Amino acid sequence: MHISRGNAARPIGLPRKEIDRLVKAILLLGSAVSDEAAAAAGAITRLLEANGRSLNDLAEVIRRGLVVELPLNPLRPPDPDWRSALEVCVDHVQELAPKEREFVANMQKVCTNPTVKQAQWLRDIAARYSNGKAA
Repeated sequence: MHISRGNAARPIGLPRKEIDRLVKAILLLGSAVSDEAAAAAGAITRLLEANGRSLNDLAEVIRRGLVVELPLNPLRPPDPDWRSALEVCVDHVQELAPKEREFVANMQKVCTNPTVKQAQWLRDIAARYSNGKAA
């Protein structure tokens, strides 16, 4: 696995499988479940140490602006309207069904774009409350 910066490719010194595990663990750092995030931090440290690396090495890769080339996730395309739909849902959270309230609360915690299905559900809920009135 190589890390690229512009046209120059430089090896990071970790096998592809380890890079994939590292990326998955880094993504888990944003988990809303505190134990899961803490476990991910430990996994990152163990993975790096098992490969003769440290968090300092990872920080240096980030500092240099090097990026691991990953394909875009087609299940999470950018959707600029989902945050405004979420705001409408939050404004009417007390009027929502319990399952919708739980969904809205979870969406408030995420840092990534929702899936197409999640974005559609947010828009469907928000549509019921357009202009502050239930549809």
